[in-house]
Amino acid sequence: MKLYSLIFCFFTSIFSFSSQGYGQSEKIFQQLNYQLIDHYFLPHYEKFSKQANIFNHSVQSFCQNAQPEKVEKLHGPFHKLMNDWMAIQHIHFGPSQKYMRSLKINFWPDHKNRVSKSLKKLWQAKPETLLKNFENTSVAIQGLPALELVLMMPHYQKDLSQKNQFSCDYLQTLSHNVKKISHDMYREWQSDFQDKEKLEKKMKSGQHYFSTHNELSQVFFTSFAEGISAFHHFQLQIPLGETFEKSDIHKLQNTHSLRSLQNLQIAFHSLTKMFGYGYGDDQKLLFFAQLFNQNSLTKNDMAPIKNLFHEVNSSLQLLPSPLSSHLKSNKIWQQTKDIEEKVELIFKKITREIAPKANFIIGFNSLDGD
Repeated sequence: MKLYSLIFCFFTSIFSFSSQGYGQSEKIFQQLNYQLIDHYFLPHYEKFSKQANIFNHSVQSFCQNAQPEKVEKLHGPFHKLMNDWMAIQHIHFGPSQKYMRSLKINFWPDHKNRVSKSLKKLWQAKPETLLKNFENTSVAIQGLPALELVLMMPHYQKDLSQKNQFSCDYLQTLSHNVKKISHDMYREWQSDFQDKEKLEKKMKSGQHYFSTHNELSQVFFTSFAEGISAFHHFQLQIPLGETFEKSDIHKLQNTHSLRSLQNLQIAFHSLTKMFGYGYGDDQKLLFFAQLFNQNSLTKNDMAPIKNLFHEVNSSLQLLPSPLSSHLKSNKIWQQTKDIEEKVELIFKKITREIAPKANFIIGFNSLDGD
């Protein structure tokens, strides 16, 4: 889990926007930030918050009259909740990073299997006091991975369907915790970023996370770059391995709910949208792709990048599901490996070729101190 933070810190330290390099004022970055806030960040966090509320309501209804056949009725709302999370999984700054919220929502990657081990111990002990002080317990059992196990694994399903009091108490506590965190994240995104006049005043007075739009754009770009890197490394490279023989399907995300491929499709599509593609040509949005496309030094580089994004999204749609089963085929492994290599190429081209040409310089921003 620490690697996510290390990647983010690395990118935050090396990418610093140079508005002088663009020959433009702070206004171009202000426009970029406002477009991203209004059309990307806020809508995604609002959607996740609403779905968490819907899922929590479904859980409360289920636990009032738990029956074997009704457990599966929670699967649909769970998958919708996971879909909405996958669209923002890569965002690790501001309200999302505060109080380890992202980690509590989704303790992943979990190469040491801590979620399963912690949940097993919890089920054996059944400590009532823990549920009363749930937000201070292990982050491994506070979010979606634990929720997946409780809803999908036969042992936990059986306890739920047999009206085991602890299992329903835990499920309700868990779903309420996810709802609360999602609500807090969205509320703070609104209070810290939605009101533009308030945002400007806070930035000028030094009361915000960032003091300039240049810095805020830097962090938005860092979040995108970290997201592409983490997507490539955790969701593709590690489970695929260097060769077919070295692949490990157990390191795919959410194998118990058979949604590993769905995660890949949604996560990469969201990253595509964050970069600036996928909104339709009729919408006049200024995201990173449009910003680079306006720069004479990087304009000619953007067509190949756009094609790569399209190829990866299209190729992901062609893979069979569940991916964990089909990756046992050398042919499917190779198709997925080709996707991994294209994602890596996207990352390298954007961060090593396009960004430097556009005067994204190596250095520290003003928030890093001396």
